[in-house]
Amino acid sequence: MPYYNKIEWENLQEEKKFTPGKWNFEFPFEMPKIKHVLIKRDESYNILINIECEMNRKLPNEIKENSYTIKIRGKYSSEGYVLKNCHLFEQITSVENSHGIFTLKLTVTSILFDSGVDGEVTWIKEWYLNGPHNHRIFHRTTTFEKKEIYNKQLDNSVPELQTANPFEIETNHVSSTRRNYMFCKLNDDENIIISLVPDEMKPAWSDNICLQYSSKKHMDDINLRRDIENIISFIFGRKLIKIAESYYDINGNKIKETMIDPFINNNLDIKNICESSDNFPIPIYDYSRDSSESIMTNMINSFISKKETLDFTSMFINYWSSTFLPSESRIILLAASLESLMNKWFDSINSKRSTVIIEKSKYKQLIKDIRPVFLETFEGHTQIINNFNQLNRLSINKSIELFFEEINLDMGDIEKNALYSRNDPVHGNDIDHDTFSDLMIYVEIYRIILNRVILKLLDYNGDYILNNLIEPIPVTNKLPFSLDELKNDIYEIKYYDTE
Repeated sequence: MPYYNKIEWENLQEEKKFTPGKWNFEFPFEMPKIKHVLIKRDESYNILINIECEMNRKLPNEIKENSYTIKIRGKYSSEGYVLKNCHLFEQITSVENSHGIFTLKLTVTSILFDSGVDGEVTWIKEWYLNGPHNHRIFHRTTTFEKKEIYNKQLDNSVPELQTANPFEIETNHVSSTRRNYMFCKLNDDENIIISLVPDEMKPAWSDNICLQYSSKKHMDDINLRRDIENIISFIFGRKLIKIAESYYDINGNKIKETMIDPFINNNLDIKNICESSDNFPIPIYDYSRDSSESIMTNMINSFISKKETLDFTSMFINYWSSTFLPSESRIILLAASLESLMNKWFDSINSKRSTVIIEKSKYKQLIKDIRPVFLETFEGHTQIINNFNQLNRLSINKSIELFFEEINLDMGDIEKNALYSRNDPVHGNDIDHDTFSDLMIYVEIYRIILNRVILKLLDYNGDYILNNLIEPIPVTNKLPFSLDELKNDIYEIKYYDTE
């Protein structure tokens, strides 16, 4: 296919081998003679380093005990690599041609590539695993072309041939056109291109995404780019997993790149995560190009303008962490996410009401005479004492009901029961079989509730997705079913199969 690898994916799409003939190696300690250094990604896309060296001296203790930085620089080129936080996890001893060989296997958190060429960065591409499987959200087309130029020119030292034109012909011309990106024109004339990575570049078990930035504001602010990554992940219904970011000059030459580990817990299977079904919170894939791009753009703009006031960044840490946990743990983090947004809302100028019944100082004054007796009576009953100390405020559940009223979200009985279901896991209470069966349903309902809240706070007024049995409904509307209607399908709760 007509793709230029250096533009369409990160540097470690193929393993890289460095030998002493072409490269210099710099360690923070003395090493045996290096035969080669091999850098590659394993099947889970973690970065691995293999160092093969001769047994001409003892291995330094530092290589076994500490994390350290290794530098590799070209002898005849300006290219260089910096391997950060290297850590030895396996050492193999072997014999080759009667010589002892050490093979050292290391992990590394990140690798910095520098082309060594000075140039102005004009755009950045960030590369992600775990993109959506449904590609109907990408309406705009890109044409890829690749060709070779064959040039033949005679030596013009012959006077009669000095005016002869060189022979030039195009050969091996290949082209392809595909729908693969969406364009978001943000406030202040900033823009983002969200595009698919060609199938040929990716691991077979993941659909991958590229976020491309060309404005100085975005290129200079990594935290802003992380925030944009979060809201795009939310709209896609799956956490984008970053593995690299590349910096290019105006001609598309890669100036530098940072390659990183996916940072997925070793107990989790990144392949299963990336192969899991899409879980869009809204049916953005069913809209026209202009509508889908308008929704994406408006939500990114709204998110950026409100992220400080409502602290979306902290909320999303819990939100995404919850996706990898069992139900009883997951609902705790979902509850923390909702309560974080709620508290920020009541603290902001958006709220016209308060969860405070009596100011804390006044409440302390009112209970100062009875508090010692209360503490003595209920000594050892921590939860009761905590509740007593917070009687000047509405309960969490009452606060959430008030919050829903303020942001104009309708809430039915099943939503209320889902909100109450967080109590047992949060307080460490025993959960019997029947309660756990209900909890499996409620944790999904809780996620839908949180999605609705996020969408409403981002000024989205369209439809939201429930499951594959019910058409999307307006975001302000409560869920149109009861727990009993769901119980028979407890293991059938699925979301729109949008493939």
